[in-house]
Amino acid sequence: PFTIAMALEEHRVTEESTYVCNGYKIPFENHKPIYCHKRSGHGEQTLMEALSNSCNVALMDIGVEIGRDFFYEYQHMFGFGAQTFIDLKGEQSVRGNVYTLKELDPVQLQTSSFGQGFNVTPIQLVTGFSALINGGYLYEPQIMNKVTDETGRLIEKNEPVIQRKVISEEVSDQMLNALRQVVDEGTGKRAKVEGYSIGGKTGTAEKKDRSVKEYVVSFIGFSPTVNPEVICLVVVDEPVGVNVSSRYAAKIFKDIMEDALPYLRIPKQYEETEAE
Repeated sequence: PFTIAMALEEHRVTEESTYVCNGYKIPFENHKPIYCHKRSGHGEQTLMEALSNSCNVALMDIGVEIGRDFFYEYQHMFGFGAQTFIDLKGEQSVRGNVYTLKELDPVQLQTSSFGQGFNVTPIQLVTGFSALINGGYLYEPQIMNKVTDETGRLIEKNEPVIQRKVISEEVSDQMLNALRQVVDEGTGKRAKVEGYSIGGKTGTAEKKDRSVKEYVVSFIGFSPTVNPEVICLVVVDEPVGVNVSSRYAAKIFKDIMEDALPYLRIPKQYEETEAE
């Protein structure tokens, strides 16, 4: 989602842009192929279909269209490789988690474009992802909302702190619609919650060397898809005894949100469907 938002913001692509996935891409001449998770390929697809399908090949093409300089700049604008300034003690520098501009060569640019090769912390990911869907603003994450005494008198309140504007409201609206499509029609179908509009994105990361076949699977999602109020990130490190798939994390997300949304009194957007 971040790569597509960058490309839309810089007018490198439009929603009408199309891509062809044959199952792999060779990043430059004489380099070994980098494969899509669907080895047979996704064929021709639109920009938003590429997102819904988690198509590595299309995202690599988009990364090339963005270019190294803009990609590097936006990574930092979204907060990757930087402290979030969360209101907890002990947050450490994470500059080493992302490539420097010099390290972002053609291969690293293209693998980074579909989310591999660099690292983010969970709070960075939630903070950056929120900027995709809240109108484009990167906020400082906060644990504390307010402090009151035993009578309910307000002692202290944390006001929202905007760090910067990352993308336009127009692009943010496009991402809201696209991320809803991921859940409605794409790889995030298992995250659907009856009666609520849900948007989100699956993630699968390889750990160590590819031959080791150890993974981190994740799902980050939100609701409602108009004026989102709740965001949830599920990360499963080295899932055992299940099919290694981010759909597993999406199911956990669903289980959480089925309890969290009613508890937080988020109104339903749809009527319950009757069982046939």
